Amino acid sequence: MSFLDRVAIPPDASSTFTAAASPAIGKYFRDVCGIDGDPQEYVCEWIGRIAAGNTPAKALGLTEEHVDALLSQARDLIQAGAPARARDKLLLALLLDPMEERALYAAAVTLQMESRFADAGRAYAFYIWRKPLDPLGYLRVGECLLGDGVLDEAKEFVEAARSAADELQDTQTVQHATTLLAFIDSRRAVIQG
Repeated sequence: MSFLDRVAIPPDASSTFTAAASPAIGKYFRDVCGIDGDPQEYVCEWIGRIAAGNTPAKALGLTEEHVDALLSQARDLIQAGAPARARDKLLLALLLDPMEERALYAAAVTLQMESRFADAGRAYAFYIWRKPLDPLGYLRVGECLLGDGVLDEAKEFVEAARSAADELQDTQTVQHATTLLAFIDSRRAVIQG
């Protein structure tokens, strides 16, 4: 069941969208969005597609390749060390397809790159909600908690990541989690020592 099933948007109620008929909005639609038709009709049609359960991308006639191109651009920007610019691409991808897990994960990565650990942790938590069996989400939350100095909770998340990775026979993640757990234990020993 989609959350859109609970939204009552009458696509034929054009009076609801009279603001879309203003000359300024019409000019914007033509000049910026490339929409030559009546903005009011276009908005009603688009709202109807969304109400029918389509993602905004599908409602706009975009394909999965369009979203993939945004993700590719974002990856290149992340690798170039431009997390804020990458996040702009990722947020657009999420607006077009709110269920796009790769964009959600990568947006969290950009926040973590900027040492915005609390924000990154929240974004990774949403990723965990979407993919609860992926050990990387738990590992990254653990890293963010460690970055904020919250060692006990960081350890819990990293242990959960290691356990899930072990079940999936993901040796690389198991090794990273094991190394991180040893680091956490050493930090706790220094603090308690």
